Amino acid sequence: QMKYPPSTSFVPIRDLMDRQGVADVTGKTESVTAEADDSSPSPPIEVPRQKKKKSKAPPLKPEALDLSKIKSADDLEKLGMDRLKSALMAVGAKCGGSLQERAARLFSLKGLQRKDFPMKIRAKNFVL
Repeated sequence: QMKYPPSTSFVPIRDLMDRQGVADVTGKTESVTAEADDSSPSPPIEVPRQKKKKSKAPPLKPEALDLSKIKSADDLEKLGMDRLKSALMAVGAKCGGSLQERAARLFSLKGLQRKDFPMKIRAKNFVL
């Protein structure tokens, strides 16, 4: 192991990593200590586990929407993000993006048959 002169403020990353606790893949905390050549071992440092966020909203079910009654993308925006996502999922189109993007995407499909949907709008699981 390389030793640096005491006047140098540079500390190798490996040395810093050896002195800190390391969280393993399972999220459990391991204590790791490093023994310095010229001093006593440093105390272990605990790394807190990160809690996973759980989605409280139930998954959306694809539900078709009759576009023949819709006159503009603005009318679709009034339905809200979740309803637009559900309608886009029902037709097999990509369902991400902002409210305006979703409304424009869905409105662009008005009057088209499924086989005529542009490739750019089709979701990965799109089936003819």
